Amino acid sequence: MDADKTYYVGALNANGCEGTERKSVDVKVKKLVDAVIEDSSLDILSSNYETGNQWYLDNEMIMGETNRTLIVREVGIYDLKVSMQGCEVSTTNTVLRTEVVTGLEETLQSVDIYPNPATEIIVIHASGQDAIS
Repeated sequence: MDADKTYYVGALNANGCEGTERKSVDVKVKKLVDAVIEDSSLDILSSNYETGNQWYLDNEMIMGETNRTLIVREVGIYDLKVSMQGCEVSTTNTVLRTEVVTGLEETLQSVDIYPNPATEIIVIHASGQDAIS
């Protein structure tokens, strides 16, 4: 059901005859917006919901992580499910956290990253004094 609706209820007697009086029942649909991971810093993720959050890392529930914000401690793919009022919504976006490497600027001459765009695998090739490929 995706819209509010009015239903009418009647009663049947033992012979299967319906009574003359009917009562209306108004059904109100609760709509929840999709859960969204707000990715505003390198080590903190936030939910657009204050409560009802459950965070996941690589499709595994992170036990005890039910706050609005999550401090990222591991590399991986983060998802969020929110349960409210008997309904559940999931994230429409996932967040990938990778290691951050710094200090290479002084020793590298060039870095090639391809293909672009990529769907699953990328190749990083670096050349220079302390190159990694």
